[in-house]
Amino acid sequence: KGFALLAEAFRKVIEEFPEAELLVAGAKELSVVKAKIPRVRFLGQLSQKDVRLHLWKSDCLLLPSRCESFGMVVLEALSSGVPVVVSEHAGSSMVVRDSINGWVVRSGAVQDLYEHMRNCCKNLQAIRAMSKTCVESVAHYDWRKYSKRANQIINR
Repeated sequence: KGFALLAEAFRKVIEEFPEAELLVAGAKELSVVKAKIPRVRFLGQLSQKDVRLHLWKSDCLLLPSRCESFGMVVLEALSSGVPVVVSEHAGSSMVVRDSINGWVVRSGAVQDLYEHMRNCCKNLQAIRAMSKTCVESVAHYDWRKYSKRANQIINR
């Protein structure tokens, strides 16, 4: 959905921040490019529990999808206190408030994605300080409210 963009942006990031690490969760077919990108760890499909564990260890979630209906992982990241960088084509971009709980980048804009990733690496203290506002920004989202709202939309 957007892995090629992420890979291209991350290649630039590690030139300046060689200690940066990119954890990639998802489809196994992405592992084909594993050998071509240093400092990338492919996790494969994760259980909900493992997603949460990896989020707690992460500084930022990246979802540069070219097309994504909502991306519940964005809410999971924010509720874990992790800022997000998402593309404008991710439905969950509507919950992202610039510099409050993350950033929205133009879909397909590698340079925009790179700049936000670079800023996250460069300003880790500030990124980590966003934790509280990330959690607060999604406090009104929970599964009961989400399913109720989804049913309302579908029933219309």
